[in-house]
Amino acid sequence: ARENCKGKISDLAVVINAAEKKYISEKSWKSSGEKGYWIGLRVENGKWKWVDGSYLTNNSWIQQPPSDGL
Repeated sequence: ARENCKGKISDLAVVINAAEKKYISEKSWKSSGEKGYWIGLRVENGKWKWVDGSYLTNNSWIQQPPSDGL
């Protein structure tokens, strides 16, 4: 997803506050009745981390513990 965004001179969203989360949620597309969006959140060393290098501080984005797939 990130490479696709970069090919369009863009990047995945990094959200730092409730206003930005609300904006993304309101502007998301609907597919099969569900809202959807790509955000730049991944697991690194057992912690959720944004693609800009900052750590996730608001866990409302995801309700599961971070897992490196191990």
